[in-house]
Amino acid sequence: VIFSTHVMQHAERLCDRLLLLRKGHKRFEGTIDEARATLPARITAVAPQSIARVAGVHHAEPVEDLGAGWHEWTITLAPDTEVGEVLERCTSTGVPLRRFEEHRANLHDVFVSLVGAAEVQP
Repeated sequence: VIFSTHVMQHAERLCDRLLLLRKGHKRFEGTIDEARATLPARITAVAPQSIARVAGVHHAEPVEDLGAGWHEWTITLAPDTEVGEVLERCTSTGVPLRRFEEHRANLHDVFVSLVGAAEVQP
């Protein structure tokens, strides 16, 4: 069955495999998990220091000073780095954490990344 939509939430709920097109050209073909894997994993962490030096972290952006020396960080992982690996490295190197939460990309995020924001209909 072929299902055509611009509403990525529908595709995410109903489809096993995807084909994303841009101006008639294939931009992606595969499963939803494979589509999500095209974007780097993101984490929200609360720690007293930046986690940027932990192996597998591509970028750490401070979000908010929470007081008492704690800060909220948005972390982007390096390609092919698993979230669990970074958590394990934090704990094994003594990085104190109050929060460590993965944010999985949704299909809309993938669509915008692969097809382009200009192609997204409001």
